[in-house]
Amino acid sequence: MTHNPTFLTRVPAVDALASAAPCPPVEATTGIDARLEDLLAAHACPSTYSTAEVASFFGKTDQWVYWLLREGVRRADGSLIEPERVGKGRRRRFTRAVIEEIAVALYLRGTLDRDGLRRLVANLDAAERPAA
Repeated sequence: MTHNPTFLTRVPAVDALASAAPCPPVEATTGIDARLEDLLAAHACPSTYSTAEVASFFGKTDQWVYWLLREGVRRADGSLIEPERVGKGRRRRFTRAVIEEIAVALYLRGTLDRDGLRRLVANLDAAERPAA
């Protein structure tokens, strides 16, 4: 293998990027996050949560959520409550409405008590509260 000196030449665009200001710290991105939420809301895109986030709202594990959905959670009218599935891996994406429907169904069948329901709503409210 021979050494080719042309690869060692300086590229002005790369030099300019190297001297540019670093990325803003995470704390500075909260304004960006707020604008992103506004953009999604303007296009009727509700906030969504992963299985892990839903598990934390209920104070349970991811596996508990998987088990719950595998067993099936039904509304009072008997229809199945299912979160949207997205991507190649068919990951679940939960909206607040779906999480609340699951919570009410669990409350009605006695799996979730009134305090658990109260904690869930408080956790959802905290998750949707804008960062100050």
